[in-house]
Amino acid sequence: MKPMLAALVLVTASASFLPDACAQALPAAVEERIRVQFAVADENKDGVVEVDEIVGHALYVFARHDTNKNRYLEQAELPGHDPARFRQADRDGDGRLSHGEVAADKVLEFFEIDANRDGVVTIQEVLVYESAQRAKRK
Repeated sequence: MKPMLAALVLVTASASFLPDACAQALPAAVEERIRVQFAVADENKDGVVEVDEIVGHALYVFARHDTNKNRYLEQAELPGHDPARFRQADRDGDGRLSHGEVAADKVLEFFEIDANRDGVVTIQEVLVYESAQRAKRK
């Protein structure tokens, strides 16, 4: 999972019902990166990520990627990230992402990932979500 936009990504509601086996389709290196990012985002180390943790993590990643320190993320500061995904998160269409746009996008993403609607995200939900995202991009 890319730390910023996952670490900024949305999926259709139908992805919530994908079988757990779908997560096995991820390459080992991708799954490991997802697990590491999940562990970092799980600040209280309770094995699940809550919405405040995912937004906090996104803003932390935002600061790391904001190389020119102008408090906005531009596509050039996110090499390798999907330009279409960037445009989706860029709610006001100004070609850059503000803290508010990143936070809002992460909240929306959180509720897309939370397949069982219990208010927390598990590693399995993230793996299934990312697997569905990869399948959609193919």
